[in-house]
Amino acid sequence: MRFRVTRALLVALTLAAASPAFARDDLDTLLSQVAAGPGAVREHAIDRLAYLGPHQAGPGLIVLLQSPSESARVGASEALVVVRVPMAAVALRAALADEDWEVRRNAAQALGALASPGAGRRLAKALLHDAEVQVRLACAAALARTGGGGWALARAAARDPSLEVRLTALDALAHRPAPSQAPHLWPLLADRTGLVRFAAARALAWSGDRRGRAFLARALFGRDSDDRARAVTVLADSPTRWARDQLAHALATKDIALAAASALATRGDRRGIVALVRMSEGGPEASAALAKLDELNVPLAERADLSRVKP
Repeated sequence: MRFRVTRALLVALTLAAASPAFARDDLDTLLSQVAAGPGAVREHAIDRLAYLGPHQAGPGLIVLLQSPSESARVGASEALVVVRVPMAAVALRAALADEDWEVRRNAAQALGALASPGAGRRLAKALLHDAEVQVRLACAAALARTGGGGWALARAAARDPSLEVRLTALDALAHRPAPSQAPHLWPLLADRTGLVRFAAARALAWSGDRRGRAFLARALFGRDSDDRARAVTVLADSPTRWARDQLAHALATKDIALAAASALATRGDRRGIVALVRMSEGGPEASAALAKLDELNVPLAERADLSRVKP
């Protein structure tokens, strides 16, 4: 049930939030611009409210989020993505059922920005049942930050009609591993879409699942050059020691050696830096290796020392 917002209530809340340095009338003006202003005006008002912070801007935005006005709810939910107001979490969870899809999307994004731990169940429900793809995307991304909802993410990864939602759900599972959901992801290793296969392997491998790791190892050292390149990309941002060791083994594979070395060096792994120094001394990949060393600000003296390291 939505609460009706009276002018008296809005004024009371904004008056309580305002500081002596920022008059109530000014805060009222910003809230009015959020509620009904054109795009550029609304964006400026949101920036000003973000400057004021959640203590001053929060109460008025919570009131607007429960307004009968669709424009006010859209504006308030958009502002709450930027102005992180912890006390707005309850109202934002309720807004996941709003009749306007923009409000629902913004509410999911705001809950993700807050990393609100109590939002998982509502976000999971919206991920599985909301008709609007943008809302489902926001819910999947939010669950990566709030935690929970692993079962819903696994189901969305397998069944959602949108490829983007499936990939976002798998990315969320990589960042918030849910080992109990691994059996639901195993079939995705044989999905007809390559992006899904590798995203599923990534999510599984990050949680230490043997099937996911075996899939990536086969791809990394298999015959398909595209699969080898995809495997390097997946391993490049994996936080595990296993991934770094796989990339180190890939340094011996000519067509992915530069990518593997760059991935290792970016993570500060000495094996990657040594390989880049060696590549920079000659051959078809010398200029790219040199550019990567420059990008990483590896000192010339260190490069000279590393060039004497035996392969």
